[in-house]
Amino acid sequence: MGETFTYWFLKYGSALLGISTLVLLLRWRTLSPGLRSISLFIATATLGEIISKVTSRYLHINNLALFHGYTFIEFNAIALFYRQVFGSFVPRWLIPAVMVFFSGFAIINTLYIQVVTGIHTYTLVLECLLVIGMALLAYYQMLAELRTTRLETSPVFWINTGFLLYFAGVLFLFMLRNAFIKSAGSSFVLLSNYLHVGVIILLHIFISIGLWLSPRSRLISY
Repeated sequence: MGETFTYWFLKYGSALLGISTLVLLLRWRTLSPGLRSISLFIATATLGEIISKVTSRYLHINNLALFHGYTFIEFNAIALFYRQVFGSFVPRWLIPAVMVFFSGFAIINTLYIQVVTGIHTYTLVLECLLVIGMALLAYYQMLAELRTTRLETSPVFWINTGFLLYFAGVLFLFMLRNAFIKSAGSSFVLLSNYLHVGVIILLHIFISIGLWLSPRSRLISY
């Protein structure tokens, strides 16, 4: 029973990110421009998951090259969301500058540093660090502006928490894998994959909660 669930979870668990897509569609008419900006990330994640499954499971080809482009789009989609969240709280040039910096690094890394058919570890680590930084800055903004005294009712709080937990979890798993890469057995690899799918599901559950808590009127600030 346990082995069956583990197999199902690893094979189909990430498909549960469809929950956030469904909630996005159901709540679209009530979403503010800031919350609607998360749609690019959700679309990227959903399309990326579909392409990943099709290329690896049915076409049996190395799809690692596609993840270079996926990470590029994913980070910029998240950065655009945070640009909406921060508004005038930070200089307007800051997030675009971060996007240009990351994009430039990702392109150079793919072309000249790490092979396109391999895992782009440097780009992934940089993405994790930058998103964690933006998530912490968003928490600081919440405390500084105090738009609400009940954070559990704030859509941005839930979405931001999802991003922080996901990218902090990915960074931790990445460091753990590198630390034990030589001595790690199949059980460790299975556990790390299990945890990775788990944080993906957690991220999209948090995003779904945030979107569901969106105000009934788009005129209300998110």
